[in-house]
Amino acid sequence: MRMGPTLEPSGGGDDQLSVRTERPDPGTTVLHVRGEVDMLTSSRLQTSIEQSLDAEPQVLVVDLEDVGFLGTSGLAALIQIRGAARLAGAELRLACTNRQVLRPLALAGLTGLFSIYESVPAALDAQLAE
Repeated sequence: MRMGPTLEPSGGGDDQLSVRTERPDPGTTVLHVRGEVDMLTSSRLQTSIEQSLDAEPQVLVVDLEDVGFLGTSGLAALIQIRGAARLAGAELRLACTNRQVLRPLALAGLTGLFSIYESVPAALDAQLAE
C-alpha cells in the first residue's frame, strides 16, 4: 500500500515523475524534479537532463528537493548525468536538503562526486568552479 501525497505523473501508468525546466539566464538551466526516481522513471530523468544540455548551459542545477524516493537506478542515472554534463562542459550542481535523496547518496558513497547545495538560490549564487 502506498502512503503519502499523490504526485501527478508526467507520463502514463504508475510511474510518477515530473521535470520542469527553467532558464534564469542563457548560461544557466535549472531542472525541478518532483516524484520518485526509480527503475521506471530514471531514464526519463536522464533524458530530460541530457536534453537540457543541448542548450549548452555553463551551469546545470538539478533541484531534487521534491523527490520522494531515490532508488539505485536513480543513483546510476545521476552518475551518468554527471558524466554527460562534464562532456558538455556544464557544471552540475544538485540542490537538495531532502533526506530521501541525501541518504541514498551518502550510503552509496557518492556525495563527494557532486556539488550539493541547500537550495536552488544557493546553487545559482555559487561561483563557477575553475
